[in-house]
Amino acid sequence: MLARRIGGFFLRYLLAVLLASIVVFVLLRIAPGDPAQIALGLDATDELLAQKRAELGTDQPLIVQYGTWLGGMLTGHFGSSLISGTAITPLVWDRLQVTAILVVCAMVVAIAIAVPLGIWAAMRRRHADGIAIAAMSQVGIAIPSFVAAILLVTVIAVQLGWLPSNGWVPPADDFGGFVRRLILPVLALAMVQSAILTRYVRSAVLDVTGEDYMRTARAKGLSRWRTLIGHGLHNASLPVLTVAALQLAALVTGAVVIEHVFVIPGIGSLLLEAVSQRDLPIVQAIVMLLVVITLSLNFLVEVTYALLDPRLRT
Repeated sequence: MLARRIGGFFLRYLLAVLLASIVVFVLLRIAPGDPAQIALGLDATDELLAQKRAELGTDQPLIVQYGTWLGGMLTGHFGSSLISGTAITPLVWDRLQVTAILVVCAMVVAIAIAVPLGIWAAMRRRHADGIAIAAMSQVGIAIPSFVAAILLVTVIAVQLGWLPSNGWVPPADDFGGFVRRLILPVLALAMVQSAILTRYVRSAVLDVTGEDYMRTARAKGLSRWRTLIGHGLHNASLPVLTVAALQLAALVTGAVVIEHVFVIPGIGSLLLEAVSQRDLPIVQAIVMLLVVITLSLNFLVEVTYALLDPRLRT
């Protein structure tokens, strides 16, 4: 029964990816601008434009263009850049590694902050410290990540001079410089996400503390903290897991702005460069990649939820 449910999740995931690929392809095809004209410039002759359209395949019917693009995407070949002519796949892969480091580190920091604060705020909800944590998390949710980034740069990098304000160093070249330049963008991303997760952790813990099995455990003589750790955290983790996965997807898309603020050569910076240059193949590849990452995270959440919750196995 569980295998059938996971198979259903996977089929729904494949259908969502297929529909998303159609939407991305159509939207970028109806966008104004001729790819051949962008590649050759405004002074190109009609003969050169026709030759370039044949080379790019844009003179073929849309269904043929879509099939060619989809086949290349499935085999890991996203075509070539209109501006530089270089292959898109290695370029996107190099930038994606940078973004992955930034996003994973930010998510780890956000969880490390949110879980203890959320549990403490729930267990101390009637005390001043619990109320203060809840209020601070509400304020953190209202602050956009790019505003947090600007504040961190202004205070820590410019006024105090503790850390570099921008730039990126590969860890293999200078690990110390890599860590120093990673701290501020990670904090800028993690601050907002940790505030959101803190609210959800607090709410989940409050929900389980009112359950009958928790009151039974307390009646047997267990303390509040031992009851929560032994009986409540497992059930409280299920809704938090869903939100954490959705926030991870939000981090991937939110990194676009943060990379621009801190001049980090990630997938977000590449996307902004491609948009400004109207390099449509790169834009199409990155947007589709972000969609696939988001859908894949949702699929993994559904599978993990089914494995952790016995009620979903039947």
